[in-house]
Amino acid sequence: MIKVVFIDWNETLSFGKFYCHLAKENPALFQYLEQKLFQDHKEMIRPWMLGRVKFEDICRVLANDSLSTSQITQHFIDGFKHLKIADSKIFALIQEIRRKGCPVLIATDHMDVFGRYAYPLHHLEQFFDGYICSAEVGAFKADKDDAGRLPFFETYRQAHGLAYPEMALIDNSVWSTDSAKSVGMWAIQIKTPQDVQAALEEINEML
Repeated sequence: MIKVVFIDWNETLSFGKFYCHLAKENPALFQYLEQKLFQDHKEMIRPWMLGRVKFEDICRVLANDSLSTSQITQHFIDGFKHLKIADSKIFALIQEIRRKGCPVLIATDHMDVFGRYAYPLHHLEQFFDGYICSAEVGAFKADKDDAGRLPFFETYRQAHGLAYPEMALIDNSVWSTDSAKSVGMWAIQIKTPQDVQAALEEINEML
């Protein structure tokens, strides 16, 4: 029986890039930030997602004579505010599952900005029982340790006395879902918001 549900964030519950509002408001600045972060300093992305690089480090490398670190911080915050979020049907299903006594958490391969900004800005604590972020646990969802366990989920699993088959994952990444399935988790790879809704409906019927 499923006792906890984990749902991916990016391209599953939310849609949009960092500082996405700039794509229309200031295309030149948007292109500058995209180039600077994802091309010129792309070697920082994975370490940032694993907590080895901090948001302050990113702001420093993106800053220039006309763009301060505080302005960059604000652009990130504004971008998170403008993210497109899954529709109310999905959140209603999440609440129904929670009412049956099954916790629902966000599980995201993300940077430290998720916990700092995305989670509180969208008041996600109202809809979820918490989150696990790769930048805070130092591992990606698909990672395995020498014992064949998933470090990303391991602290939560042990703290709540769960077996992997009692855990469910809804995610758009085939690497994450394949890794979850390999240890016995109930996992489904989604491609559309309709897939997310269908997966939640299936879990809800199982409870």
